Amino acid sequence: MFTKILVATDGSEDALRGAEVAAELALRFHSRVTLLSVYAPSPISSTDFGAYELEDAVIRDLHAAVLTRTSAPFVARDVEFEARQETGNPAAVIVNVAEQEKDDLIVVGRHGVGGLRRFLLGSVSDRVAHYAHCPVLIVKPEIDK
Repeated sequence: MFTKILVATDGSEDALRGAEVAAELALRFHSRVTLLSVYAPSPISSTDFGAYELEDAVIRDLHAAVLTRTSAPFVARDVEFEARQETGNPAAVIVNVAEQEKDDLIVVGRHGVGGLRRFLLGSVSDRVAHYAHCPVLIVKPEIDK
């Protein structure tokens, strides 16, 4: 059913929960998995006071840390995966990569953005679900029982 799964991650707890679910699906369906980390550059221009750009080495280290953390559920289940690092608008990059790679499913965690902030800004998971060419599984945070 799902032969190619794209798992988008920012290293958060929500993303890790998404990776846990994706690892189980990949195990069950013998899916090929791509873990995608997207660095979103600051919207502040370099002419603004105090603005700075992260060096490429720092960005690579951030990607590596995020991907290492998120890969744990796949390693634990012996599910093969490919790690991919990109830079840009996270929602747009996730949708574009999934389309280019012809993925059957996108798995993302859902951050607890709510209220006015969500109304004004939206969320990455909302945008991905709206624009993706394939099904999107948004994994919500675990609620204390």
